[in-house]
Amino acid sequence: MARPATAAVRLLTGEREPCRVAATFSKTLYGLQVIDSVQLEVGDRVLLLAQTDARENGIYTASEGQWYRAADARTSRTMQKGTTVHVQAGAINTAKVFSFQTDKPVIGEDDIVLSLYLSDDTLGDAQAAATAAAGSASAAAASQSAAATSATNAASSASAASTSATNASNAASAASTSATNAGTSATASAGSASSAATSATNAGNSATAAAGSASAAAASAATITYASQAEAQAGAISNKIMSPLQTKQAIQNGAFFQRSETGAIPLTFSAILRERIRASAFGCDAGASAAVNRAAIQNALNAAGANGALVQLPAGIINVDGTSMALTSNVTLEGQGQGTIININSATANMFTVAAQFVTIRDLYMAASVTRTAGDFVQVNSGGNRFELENFHMEGAAQGVNIVGNIASARIKNGKIFSTVGATGIPVRINAGLDIKLNNVVTDNVASPQPYAGIYISNCGDVTIDECQIIHGGQGLLLNPGAGQSVVSVWANNTFFDNCTRALYVQAVGTGAVVGRCMFDQCWFSSATFEGIRLETGSGGVVDGIDFISPHIFLNAVGVSLRDAGVTNARFINPNIVKNTGDGFFANTGVTKFSIIGGKIGTGGGFSGGNGGNGINLAGSNDQYIIKGADLTGNAGAALAGHIAGLNKVVEGNLPRTVNDNSKIIGTTTNDDATAGNLAEYVVANVPNGSAAVTMTIASPAVVTWPGIPYSGKGNWTAPISFSTTGAVPTGVAAGTTYWIIGSSVSGNTFQIASSTANALAGTPINTSGSQSGTHTGSTTLSLTSLATANIAAISLTAGDWDVEGVVSYVPAITASVSQFMAGTSLTSGTLDTAPGNLTATPAVAATYNGAKGVHIPTPRRRISVSTPTTVYLLAFAEFTTAANIAFGMIRARRAR
Repeated sequence: MARPATAAVRLLTGEREPCRVAATFSKTLYGLQVIDSVQLEVGDRVLLLAQTDARENGIYTASEGQWYRAADARTSRTMQKGTTVHVQAGAINTAKVFSFQTDKPVIGEDDIVLSLYLSDDTLGDAQAAATAAAGSASAAAASQSAAATSATNAASSASAASTSATNASNAASAASTSATNAGTSATASAGSASSAATSATNAGNSATAAAGSASAAAASAATITYASQAEAQAGAISNKIMSPLQTKQAIQNGAFFQRSETGAIPLTFSAILRERIRASAFGCDAGASAAVNRAAIQNALNAAGANGALVQLPAGIINVDGTSMALTSNVTLEGQGQGTIININSATANMFTVAAQFVTIRDLYMAASVTRTAGDFVQVNSGGNRFELENFHMEGAAQGVNIVGNIASARIKNGKIFSTVGATGIPVRINAGLDIKLNNVVTDNVASPQPYAGIYISNCGDVTIDECQIIHGGQGLLLNPGAGQSVVSVWANNTFFDNCTRALYVQAVGTGAVVGRCMFDQCWFSSATFEGIRLETGSGGVVDGIDFISPHIFLNAVGVSLRDAGVTNARFINPNIVKNTGDGFFANTGVTKFSIIGGKIGTGGGFSGGNGGNGINLAGSNDQYIIKGADLTGNAGAALAGHIAGLNKVVEGNLPRTVNDNSKIIGTTTNDDATAGNLAEYVVANVPNGSAAVTMTIASPAVVTWPGIPYSGKGNWTAPISFSTTGAVPTGVAAGTTYWIIGSSVSGNTFQIASSTANALAGTPINTSGSQSGTHTGSTTLSLTSLATANIAAISLTAGDWDVEGVVSYVPAITASVSQFMAGTSLTSGTLDTAPGNLTATPAVAATYNGAKGVHIPTPRRRISVSTPTTVYLLAFAEFTTAANIAFGMIRARRAR
């Protein structure tokens, strides 16, 4: 396509097409930057005036990637000395014109120097203007002198004419001729005078113009000054024009630059240059040897010093050898994106080592020219706090990033780690540290075998894995602390673990090995050779508290596998566990404290058919679990296999409804009187009013036989008994003393007795010896003493919440005058619990009762919560006079939960 005429004219006249902006600082030849307060757009022409490597100066076309020289300014001819270019925009350089100063430059070899264009040397223009003004003044003076001469000649001619006229009067014939000649002379004299006047006027105008030109030249010369050689060498060059040699000398001797914006301070050029260091200035180049490049990069890093700087790597394949390059504090190492490839030739050496804080590596491609067997592309050691790795690509690493030291804070983001070494390779390894974040990192290893793990964490806290993709990663995410190590507070969010051997493998092995407080929010665990999720422990390790929120678990051999009793508190909230070859969810023998709330374990996710095994498979001895509100339909096996209803198990609200406990009281067939340890379990001691002849063995322990025994009870209970005799009772028992039945020993009409409630509930019986005689009578009732509290019965409650109530029956003698009855339950033997709601008392009014009728005082129902086996007593209290008063009763507790 033909160029526009204006462009053709520019090309012929040595003027290049205008640039949008000009840069007076060294710039990266990459991406859409902000230059001179202008945001670049694709296709903008940019004039670079002050590159650190002056060979790079010139006109470039901006792009989102690498920049290239403009088509009209990439050869020696198109950038020869005197070629000019205008700048269209910018806070500083708008409307300025710059000129190329290097004579016939060899592109890529010679420095390209540009300077501000000042009308082919402003001082020369001023001198030329002054010379022209002086010439004009001289010409005007000469013109004025000529005019004066013309006027003198005209006067002489007039005088001569007058003389001729006088002579003509003396000679008539001559007068006629003379008169004619005089008229002609007079006319000529008049014309000469007019010409002289015009010349004088022109001379005046010329003099005025000359004076103006001289004044302008003087003003121009006063405005622009050139630096002297001494000024340039001293760096004192503010607002002065210098030659290229003087510029170089000024920079070397401390010349400063100050931006025009408010608040800007002067900076020496050497200070500005230290902020951005080019490794190419130390010999780093795509054509250099591996040893030279490695040394050049290290020297550039060292040049940054303790205060840090931006160290830039050139584009191209940069081969390096096996000596690791160490980054110092506050250094940013920057490549040209995919255009800068650091290619290590060692199979085992680390490429970069970080042991200093605030280090950043970015815009870099890391690879190897040999098969790697060990070593890291980036190793972060102790001291490497606040490390960042961003916008990177790794290819063929044994270990990509390895955090070895106990650092505080690291960010790894926007990276790709591909083709990691099979079987043993690890893209990201975290051995220690705190506050580590991975964001938008992709790992993939299509070739077989897969690496050992995609992300391997063995000892760390507060790790965030956000919006990553771990594909073909062996153990996609491996949390694997050893003895004394811990992996806690790992949060994975919106991350894919796909096509791995196991998508997630949590394994805590060894004394003190802990994985805990971890959460996986909306993550995918799919297409694993074995389990999508496997949690297990060994040798004293603990896995406690792993939450999965809306996980997608499908196309694995087994969806979820909880392997042993060391795994507790695993929670699955709204899971989608579908189309796995075997069981959707498997809890091995002894696994406890897990929950599945909501979600789908069966058919779903756009797949035809559910899991190939059971939806949920419980292997046995599983307890303290919740399975609630889940859709378990569509599995090839059972919806829920291995569930046995129990007090600490909740299975409700699921589909199909047949898997639920359907609000049944666990441990019962009648929704009441459940077996021990279950909801609605009862513990009862029932003591009626009765007496009868009994027999007693002389043995260890002694056994009492009461035909038609009146006592009854359930659980661990005890009730009082006393004996009277017509003869003698065996040694070990005394007539008239209160003993306590061991409730657990009751069998038919026989039972054992103990010396106290505590011994009875503990199962410690009385032994008898010696001999006995006569008839023995047993009595269930207690004879009360006025104003004394008596234990009527007692029960022992195991850990849980219990609703306890009872009733005390009093039978006063006919002549007894009773002022008050009380009845209550208490956790203290022989002591009423006077707290509100724990006892019942009749009004304190004296009355005489008919002994044929009893007085029955119920106790309030109360909630008693205990964490260890606890004794609860049924107590009687009465105030009476004159005659006897006996009591008996019943206490009952029902387990609420």
